[in-house]
Amino acid sequence: IYDLTLKTYLPGYVDFPKEKNLTFDGQVEISLVVVEPTKSIVLNSRNITVIREQCELYSEDNKKLDIEKVIEQERLEKIEFVLKNRLEKDQKIRLKVIYTGLISNQLGGLYRTIYTQADGKTKFAATTHMEPSDARRMVPCLDEPEYKANWTVTMIHPKGTTAVSNGIENGKP
Repeated sequence: IYDLTLKTYLPGYVDFPKEKNLTFDGQVEISLVVVEPTKSIVLNSRNITVIREQCELYSEDNKKLDIEKVIEQERLEKIEFVLKNRLEKDQKIRLKVIYTGLISNQLGGLYRTIYTQADGKTKFAATTHMEPSDARRMVPCLDEPEYKANWTVTMIHPKGTTAVSNGIENGKP
């Protein structure tokens, strides 16, 4: 189960620091069940900057587990969380990852679209394309076709804009 919160920074709607232009901030909490004993968790990730010191791992009883280091493997499009202690088979855990990324100008993951309004003004929109393996451009995750999961997504977007999804809407904040 993934619980994702994403905030986009698109020009033309609200003020924000210049360096945030066409970027996003993300937080994902991933609930996992360990299938075999391990001292690491490996996720797919591409063009995402993980804020290492804010990553946290918890046991089922909410006890914080130690992450020794985070290793980005850019060429393999993976990120590895190396743990101090071994996880056991059938153990339930929750991994929290805080990260940032660029809203791409290429189709895949979270990318930007430019459109013209009826009044002639040009606007930006953030759109997604996740299949077959482009979710890793927006969120560190198990991003292979054989891994299917339930997602809860919260979008933080500029006032005056609308977030649209092809998922089932739970409610509004």
